[in-house]
Amino acid sequence: MFTSPVKNQIYIFMGVANTLIERGHNVTIVTIIPIPNELIKSEKPFRHIFLKTPPESIRTLNNQMMELDEFASKFKIIRNIILIFNLFPRIQENALKTVIFQEFLKEDNHFDLMVLGYFHNDFIVGVAARYRCAIAVVSLAAPYGAINRMVGNPAETSYVQIPFFGKSQPMSFLERTNNVLWSGLEPLLEIYVNYQMEQSYRTLFTDESYPPYSDVISNISLVLYNRHFSEMPVRPLVPALVEIGGIQDEDQSEYLPQVSFSSMKYQQICYS
Repeated sequence: MFTSPVKNQIYIFMGVANTLIERGHNVTIVTIIPIPNELIKSEKPFRHIFLKTPPESIRTLNNQMMELDEFASKFKIIRNIILIFNLFPRIQENALKTVIFQEFLKEDNHFDLMVLGYFHNDFIVGVAARYRCAIAVVSLAAPYGAINRMVGNPAETSYVQIPFFGKSQPMSFLERTNNVLWSGLEPLLEIYVNYQMEQSYRTLFTDESYPPYSDVISNISLVLYNRHFSEMPVRPLVPALVEIGGIQDEDQSEYLPQVSFSSMKYQQICYS
């Protein structure tokens, strides 16, 4: 379930999907944006279910995400995050209400695992409840409150900086104190987010056979996140939280194209 409306995130999610396809698994991929041809690495077949979404809603979301880094005040950052958190689930919830997806849920399919491309879409775990299968999450972000609680990973805010705090290890005593105080806002935000996710879950999965949202969300067995220890702060990780950033699973790796930065007219970000 790769229903994020942000285009660059599909690159990471498809890296996981291609590995499963290449190893012969029967894979069904659900997206709300088209999969670029260059991301289909395997010649083996897979099923793709494309849920069309109004392009104006995706443009609005992308504009808000671009503005996120322009706010200097932490309060303004939190405000913009809340705006994004309101728009993100609404786009994905509307996509799952489409006839195409509802017909898919009625099919007599069997799945052993649901891989959720995670970005503020916890309510989609209802799909795993429909097929009574295990849940693995692919996260683009470093472990934070919601990710930590999925698998019981300690937050350790006394020395691990929270997102958007703008500090790095080692932190001074004052910075660590400030970090702990700001981390107290995260549970308050999660109360609002969990309420929002549960309402979306109840809206989409109305049949009495579906278990409560709290039971399904606690069934997450594994979280893969796109980071590497060399770029992360020193922190503990439970075995169910696995770093996959920088892992090369192909027998013959592809060389990155040579880029001349001096000839570039605009600022560029390169990642692999």
